[in-house]
Amino acid sequence: ARRMGHLRPEAVARLARCLRAYGLPTTMDDPLLRARAGDARLAELRPQRLMDVMSVDKKTVGKQKRLVVLARLGKTLEMQPTNVEDALIAEVISTGVRVLPAPELSAAAAVVTPPGSKSISNRALLLAALGRGACRIRNLLHSDDTQVMLAALQAMGACDVAWEDDGATLVVTGNGGQLRRPDAELYLGNAGTAARFLTTAVNLVDACDGATVLTGNARMKQRPAGPLVDALRANGCDIEYCESEGSLPLRVAHTGRGLSGGHVQLAASVSSQYVSSILLCAPYARAPVRLELVGDKVISQPYIDMTIAMMAQFGCQVERVAANEYVIPTGAYANPAEYEVESDASSATYPLAFAAITGSTCTVPNIGSASLQGDARFAVDVLRPMGCTVKQTATSTTVTGPPRGQLRAL
Repeated sequence: ARRMGHLRPEAVARLARCLRAYGLPTTMDDPLLRARAGDARLAELRPQRLMDVMSVDKKTVGKQKRLVVLARLGKTLEMQPTNVEDALIAEVISTGVRVLPAPELSAAAAVVTPPGSKSISNRALLLAALGRGACRIRNLLHSDDTQVMLAALQAMGACDVAWEDDGATLVVTGNGGQLRRPDAELYLGNAGTAARFLTTAVNLVDACDGATVLTGNARMKQRPAGPLVDALRANGCDIEYCESEGSLPLRVAHTGRGLSGGHVQLAASVSSQYVSSILLCAPYARAPVRLELVGDKVISQPYIDMTIAMMAQFGCQVERVAANEYVIPTGAYANPAEYEVESDASSATYPLAFAAITGSTCTVPNIGSASLQGDARFAVDVLRPMGCTVKQTATSTTVTGPPRGQLRAL
């Protein structure tokens, strides 16, 4: 249905997540199939073999199969099965494709909207949950990482959520930073961004007893959390390692003190996610936070800039008082009525590069010169010097490649 242009990508992502939650396979090489059938049997399950098996079914009509096709979740395209070309079915269920030289393309321009940025999606979810009022978030990335973040925020009572526009819009109604102790531990899988952001957010739980455990899968338990935990401990938080020192699981005790505020230090060389974690939660500290990054050159400054810019969009102005020092006032986020997540700028480089290679035109409608992402400059800094025509507004980027054979090397 997606390949035929009838079903939105958001619906596909939600449906795939639902199927996986029930232990059902969603791809030809799904680990579930591999575990049950074994590698030898799975090697036989190639698209052509499946097409041969399906060809004996009465739903076969020549080189078409009659399939139930969705128009949206809960609604079929027709009140009967739809004729679908065998070649399209084989393409969709294949685990790979062979890319051949493209024919000469028509002058028709393509408009491509890549999935939402994971970095912006996770920040938007936390900001909206901590803020006051309803925020309609569009182009949110539907992934395991964002699902983990959303589930954890709901478990802590940070927000109420509802879906609109057939899943294209998520309405987050924040409770102004009023968090409660969840009923169970927060399992975060291998969602690194969610784990780091929530390590600070859990300390905002309004309780004077008990604790919350943050945990994840085996890979997550190998990923470092020590620098962030050290900074939070120095700011009055009570955090213990449940297993290995420096990694999840973490036990965060609720003392009623929350974040003390004041001077917080982090090594400049650590992950920018640690910095963003403290920045995002700092407005809810008991006193204004003065965050200082000490030591070496700051890692991933664009991601810190992204966090600060998004905080401003939600009503909190961070003051940069020195090269590596920030002051964050206390207060609560004020949710904008609507927030559109930028498409992932790294993903957008592919269709733009395709336009450059083939001499065609491609527009990405929600990434432009005002983008929060560093890769948004790919068209201007890379493709334009290679001979492409680039038109970039604050919110869109259009690339037209030169005639075949005239693309210049850098």
